[in-house]
Amino acid sequence: MNLRKHSWVLILLLVMTNLCPLHAAGPSDWPVVTGLVTHQNPSAEEDLVNSIEVTLEEPATLYLQHRDAETKEWITEETYPLTGSGQPETVNLVFPEIWKQRTDSTWRIMIPETSRTKAFQARILVTARNRGEPELDSTYAAILRNSDRALLYGKNEHMETSNASTTKMMTALLTLENAESLDIATVSARAAATPWGVMFLYEGERLYIKDL
Repeated sequence: MNLRKHSWVLILLLVMTNLCPLHAAGPSDWPVVTGLVTHQNPSAEEDLVNSIEVTLEEPATLYLQHRDAETKEWITEETYPLTGSGQPETVNLVFPEIWKQRTDSTWRIMIPETSRTKAFQARILVTARNRGEPELDSTYAAILRNSDRALLYGKNEHMETSNASTTKMMTALLTLENAESLDIATVSARAAATPWGVMFLYEGERLYIKDL
């Protein structure tokens, strides 16, 4: 009799476990976010918009925030409701124009945790170019930051043109990389006849690299 009673108790526990798990399951999935550009380099003369796709299994809200440079706090600028249909949703992130006030500003998108989805956040660095107009007489110009190659200023930077004086710079660079200062170079006829500059060299002249 006791064995039968224990058997019924065991069956009841198994049924309850299947219907009502003893440990509630927490969020197990991450939102799927594609198309996000994490280092933006827009011109201050343009609007900044980044179209992304977000996939969630239940409704949520996406926050676009920027980090205040003085207080170091995150400030919400835009919110985007997500239906959580399980299918990719297109979200057009429209950045307010405060990014134009500084060369570098830090942003992030953030989706809070839901019952089925873990919290998600991703940082975005915005490096604004052409915030000012330097005094230049040239038709073409590009100023890049060495640390990350971000373009800080550009003027017709995407147009093809002749190398101009960058040819001289590259010649000097290659010479320094491939020759010693006491190596001897012989002036060619073409070099001696080069226009747009006078070095008073003649064909066949021999000079130390360091003197060039």
